[in-house]
Amino acid sequence: MPRSRYSALALACAMLDPRIASSPSRLRASSSTSISTTPLTLEQVFEYFMEMDEARELLTDITKLSPSELLFVVDVRLPRSEMDWARKKVRLTRKGWGGAYSMIRYRMDRAALGKDPYTHYTFQEILDEGGICMDQAYFAVNTAKCNGIPSAYVTGDGNRGPHAWVNLLTTDETWQSYGGYGYNTGHFSHPHNCKSKHESTLLQGMDKKVNGVRLDTALDYLSLADLFEETRKPDCARVMLEAATQAAPGSPLGWERLIALMSRPELEEWEELVTMIKRKFRSRPDYLEMASRVEDEYIFPMRDASTNKRHVARDLKKLEKETEEGRSDLTSAAIKRQADLLMENGDKAGVAALYRKSMKDYARRAEVFEALMGQYYEYVSQDQEAVLQMAREAESFYNRSIRTKSGDYFKIKKEVAIQRRIAGYYEKGGNEKKAASLRKDADKREKNSKKGIREEN
Repeated sequence: MPRSRYSALALACAMLDPRIASSPSRLRASSSTSISTTPLTLEQVFEYFMEMDEARELLTDITKLSPSELLFVVDVRLPRSEMDWARKKVRLTRKGWGGAYSMIRYRMDRAALGKDPYTHYTFQEILDEGGICMDQAYFAVNTAKCNGIPSAYVTGDGNRGPHAWVNLLTTDETWQSYGGYGYNTGHFSHPHNCKSKHESTLLQGMDKKVNGVRLDTALDYLSLADLFEETRKPDCARVMLEAATQAAPGSPLGWERLIALMSRPELEEWEELVTMIKRKFRSRPDYLEMASRVEDEYIFPMRDASTNKRHVARDLKKLEKETEEGRSDLTSAAIKRQADLLMENGDKAGVAALYRKSMKDYARRAEVFEALMGQYYEYVSQDQEAVLQMAREAESFYNRSIRTKSGDYFKIKKEVAIQRRIAGYYEKGGNEKKAASLRKDADKREKNSKKGIREEN
């Protein structure tokens, strides 16, 4: 349908990863019910949105959305009955669709006691029975898609453990996050290739310098570059990536992909490129990760170790200054870069000192502390005495800065998870008695945290 007003919708369907198109619905089948659990085929999804648009039954004008945006609509995997329910029963505006998340009553018995209140997992049942964050996000994201609103299911980790929330394109130019409650390490699966992406790749649309038509155009170029790479036409892919950087020069997406495709230039060219990226994105420290990868692969191997170590320490200091309570995943990744450089020089004592300091510095950010413990263990895992020393250090920082007497079930659950990991390190270090003691205490704390929580009828 090359000249049809629905050509963007058709292209979005064509660009959808086949694994999504063939994935099963989350609805549960039952021999005693007439509820359909068979999701629409991709062709039926196309026909559905074309039909609903012509009948003016959607909350967006899908003829004005780009293929890149429509990818986050056509990846819906539901039967027609669920899609019709979402259109008719959820009375929200496009701008107010974030409210669909909080429409679902939170159930502590599902979170703490593992209660499963669902027979079929339909929208109506989730609305009637309530649920936890994953159910709230599922409901908000999928009802949005059924109404033509691009949406993404986002997950991440933080001080209160794993969480799920949503990103919604609430206007034609702006993505918004709902239900994140301050979490900053959210990722979603991109419907074009099922690759995990940080939510900032969507939320950057809130930045007026890169949003709207320019960002849409850049994303379309990136999608075309994907197709050219898949068909082994790297020269064509590079043309598309260069076009993406020109369409939205303030967005890192095109730059990142272009770097991955570039032929290997001289050291001076790489250093110039990294300097430019750091300067251009100095107010958005999460994109320092892109420059870091260029340094690790192309610059560090051609420079002396002391210079590399100095540069990495400087970047971490800058990251800490500009993010404060920001991207936890980038913080732990930056520390690992320092450790890798130390290990390249055989400086095991330096690695131990780095992680001792880092665990102390980040002990109040439980998700960072947990990541650092895992990294530290990987470096010392072959030395039982070093593992035991690491376990002692981790327990000391944990007791001082993480362990609390909080009555917050989720906070205690996160603390207990870290405590059990420390017990595992003690066990690997040969102190099974200590490991058993920590696990026993963890079980007791988790049991106490559930007191007062009752199953709903």
